[in-house]
Amino acid sequence: MIAVPDAGSMPEGDSVEERSFRDAIEAGDVGACVELGVLLGSRGEVDGAIALLRRAMESGDRDLCGRAANNLGWLLAQQPGREGGAEAAYREAIAAGHNGAWYGLGCLLTRQPGREGGAEAAYREAIAAGHNGAWYGLGWLLARQPGREREAEAAYREATAAGDRNASNNLGLLLAGQPGREGEAEAAFRDSSAPGNADAQTDLEWPNATGNPDARHNLGWLLAQQPGREAEAEAAYREAIAAGSTDAWYGLGCLLAEQPGREREAEAAYREAIAAGKLDASINLAALLAQQRRRSVKRRWRRTGFGPAN
Repeated sequence: MIAVPDAGSMPEGDSVEERSFRDAIEAGDVGACVELGVLLGSRGEVDGAIALLRRAMESGDRDLCGRAANNLGWLLAQQPGREGGAEAAYREAIAAGHNGAWYGLGCLLTRQPGREGGAEAAYREAIAAGHNGAWYGLGWLLARQPGREREAEAAYREATAAGDRNASNNLGLLLAGQPGREGEAEAAFRDSSAPGNADAQTDLEWPNATGNPDARHNLGWLLAQQPGREAEAEAAYREAIAAGSTDAWYGLGCLLAEQPGREREAEAAYREAIAAGKLDASINLAALLAQQRRRSVKRRWRRTGFGPAN
């Protein structure tokens, strides 16, 4: 039996929502254990959340057990070293008829080397149960297995058709690595980066107003590889930066460094990338500054008439 503090003894910081859940539990509503467990878990109060979810699992109500076990699986999966407990919880949820747990199980197994087969099977079970978000996970898993690119593409396209624009971004990356499919990759990146796109079935969301900044960054990278499209690439990088992609500073620096007369802008972009933690930008910045020094020395040589003839 879990002791539930009475509302009068609760700290002032507790939310109205939490108080209502605790009152419901005191009144015998075991289902409120799941709601309160999820709330505590979201705040990092793991032990309390686990105790509440386990209580719900012991209620004897099959549906409630399934929901509680699924949430317990998710919570344990976030704790390093507790993968075994997470897997057991997900499987208990599945046994109780909660088919959505197949998706969580697939995500869990995907992160465990050597368990790709189990992850794939779990994703396919989730898809069969109507969980469209599992198409994204399946595509991600298959894309990392040599020779299964066509299957990965098909999975990403299913996810995209279901409204998952993260999948459009990953589809773009997959296609960009295949010669002759740059146009399709560009279309996928543009689809993912269009304003208003977000998907609630994955953990990778972005602001609705700006679209996916990573996709806009990837679009910049793709366009930068195509001669004559430098201006479009620059625009894509700047839009990605405006949408919150710090990685795009590095790509912008690389693009500007190749354009004569724009070295100062390239330097500024590299410095922004370094400030955001992109260490590769330090190497590029050092090379850019060294190049500028050499050019400066050569200009002085020409003015004085000294130095190498070439």
